[in-house]
Formats: sequence, structure tokens, C-alpha cells
Amino acid sequence: MKKFQFHLLTLLFTFTIFTNVGFPQWLTINPLPQPNSLKDVFALDSANVIAVGYQGTIIKTTNAGTNWGVLNNVGGTNDYLYSVCFADYNTGWCVGYNLILKTTDGGNSWATQQFPTFVITPRFNSVYFIDNSTGWAVGGYSSILKTTNGGNNWIKQYFNGASHYSVFFLDNNIGWMASGEPGLTFSGGYISKTSNSGNNWNRQYYGSSFQDTVMNSIFFADYNTGWTAGFNGKIYKTSNGGTNWFFQNPSTLFSLYSLYFNDVNTGWVVGDAGRIRATTNGGNNWFTQISGTNSSLYSVKFSDDRNGWCVGDFGTILRTTNGGITAINPVSSEIPEQFILSQNYPNPFNPVTNIKFDVPRKSFIKLIIFNSLGQQINELVNQELTAGSYKVDWDAANFPSGVYHYKIQANEFQSIKSMILLK
Repeated sequence: MKKFQFHLLTLLFTFTIFTNVGFPQWLTINPLPQPNSLKDVFALDSANVIAVGYQGTIIKTTNAGTNWGVLNNVGGTNDYLYSVCFADYNTGWCVGYNLILKTTDGGNSWATQQFPTFVITPRFNSVYFIDNSTGWAVGGYSSILKTTNGGNNWIKQYFNGASHYSVFFLDNNIGWMASGEPGLTFSGGYISKTSNSGNNWNRQYYGSSFQDTVMNSIFFADYNTGWTAGFNGKIYKTSNGGTNWFFQNPSTLFSLYSLYFNDVNTGWVVGDAGRIRATTNGGNNWFTQISGTNSSLYSVKFSDDRNGWCVGDFGTILRTTNGGITAINPVSSEIPEQFILSQNYPNPFNPVTNIKFDVPRKSFIKLIIFNSLGQQINELVNQELTAGSYKVDWDAANFPSGVYHYKIQANEFQSIKSMILLK
């Protein structure tokens, strides 16, 4: 009987290992502070975070999500708030349907700001400030506003016939918008660029110089390097300030709503059905990070290279404290003769251990951590590597003591080893 039970447990473990049971790399804030969908998030640092969304909802935490303050119907509106931006810890703005709000006390209270009227009531989709004085708010039906005095006065800036979904500036003069022709979601998208603070905007096209799917988000890491993402899971990148854009395929047909980069190499994009994709090489390759939710995610922001936040439908809030990305360090320039997965060191460990492996030829490598039940709890490597010897660290600070297993997959090669976390 004991022999039968042993074989049964072995079979169950093998099944769960190779069926790749998912476990989130991002942690869900639980319980959620409120149920209204959230459209944007802004991380002042790893502890101070503000998000906005439906029903005029604004939420704030000062202790990394342990506690939240919740404001509803802010500005006297039951409509949506779409975007939030802070210039410092006290001064910030959020925008929505025919609404601009400002706070000077870190988001505890908000005041409505006046702005010029438009022929068609604007829905402001995006707000961006470069300092306490200068900022832009953009939205549907050619609505572009600029302020140079913190929003005490807003002036119109016009760009023919477009709706604008995302705005981003690097300084007082250079900025871009993700724009599109109203009603042409899948064939009317383009980028708008200004070099004179928004006084004039020029169209930049992507998709073989023709208009393509509308983009929902735009982000630049420097004056040359930027990305835009949108419907049908499309991502485009520029390396010359937007003069030319080329397609990057994140391997998903789900729509993408927000992207964020820490530098020219490391970035994230989020979208429908809880999709989170990340890159460590400027978007040449994108790999999946497990979100642990099926709710659509509308915004992703990082306060540094490790601490990041996502928000989305039904009040969903996710956070990561390691970027969801593990650094892969080459340890030797010699080309190994064969695939080898080494025993982790130290072992037992608390809470960090390193895992070495050899790659004899260019291969797509996956290195995965499982718990004793066979559930995947972390993905340390998921990308193509050239021949060489590598080392990755696993930080198990958020996991309990016990036996864990790690598996490498590389073409036809597979290997599994065990390790002990002892706290």
C-alpha cells in the first residue's frame, strides 16, 4: 500500500510539474479597497501610490498598499477619471470627462480647474506635467490644453481632426501623442509630435508609413527611443525620435492599454485579460509575466527598477517588488560542451540562492521554480540566450520554508533539481 501511495504521489508531482500550473509573479492587493474599475496609477515611490477610475474614484496608499484612502465622486461627477500625474509628493492632476482636477496636499483633497469650452464636450484621456507649472491634457475631438502656471489658466492647442489617447513630454518643448481619427480604431492611428511645446504638431506614421491600429499609450526613454502600444496587441518602436517606427510583436492579439520603461532596455506592457508582457532588451523580445488575474489592466507604472503597480477592471490592483524580472548574469566566456543544470548554492538557503546553468549553443531557455505541490511559483528565465555559462539568483523572501524544485527547459534538454529554503 505504501509503495502504491509513493508511486501515486510521484505521478501527481510529475503531472503538475509538466502541466505548468501558473502562480502570479505580481501580487494582488487583497482585500481591494473598492470595486470600481481603475484607469490609471501613479507611483511617487514604492510606498506612495495613487490611482483613479470610474465613478470619480481616487484611491491613495502611503504604506505600499497595506491601507488605502478612498474618495468617490470627486469633482461632483459620477463619470470616469482616466489619467493622473504628479509633479511632486503634494502637487498632482487628474482628468476625465469634461473635468480637470488638481491637488496640492498629496491627493487628500481635489479642486476643479476651469478651462476653455470646446464645440464637442471633451473626454480628456491623458494628462502629463513636466514640473509644477507646465503640463498638457489631451482627449477626444482635437482637445489639447496646455498650462504654464499649474492649471490656473489652460489654453487651447489645436491639431486637426484627431482624438488623442496618450501624451508624453521629455522637456518643455519635445513631446508626443498617440492619436487617431475618430471612429477608425483599426485603421486610423498615428503619432503626433511637437518640437515647440505644442504650438505645432506633426504626424508621424507607423505600419509601413501608413496609418495602422490606434495606439493607447506612448512612452519615451530618451529623445530617440520610444514605444507605442494599442489595439490588436501591436507595439511599435522608434530609435530616431519618431521619424521612423518599426513593428515589435509581443505575441498577443489582446489589446494593450499601457506601457512603461525604466530605461532603453527594460519595460512592461499591460492589456486585456490580465496580460503583462516584459522586455529586457528594448522590446526585441517580450515574455509573459504571470499576473494572477483575468481582469483587463489599464495602467502600469514603476517608481524604480523593482517596485511597480498595475490597475484595472473591478478595482484590481497588482504590485511587484522585483520587477517580475530576474537578472541573468554570464559567468564564463567559454562555450560549454553540453547543457548542464547545476545544484543551487547555497543549499539550504535563506532567502537568496543562485542557480547556474550551461548553454552549449544559442537556445530558448526557460528556468522555472515549483513548490512541493508542483505548482509553478516563479519564472526566472524565459528568453533566448547565446552559448555560455549563466547564473541567476532566486529571492525567496516571500515564500515559506520548505522543499522547492527548479526545472530548466532548452530545446530537447530538461532537468529538475531540488533545494531547501530554511528560515
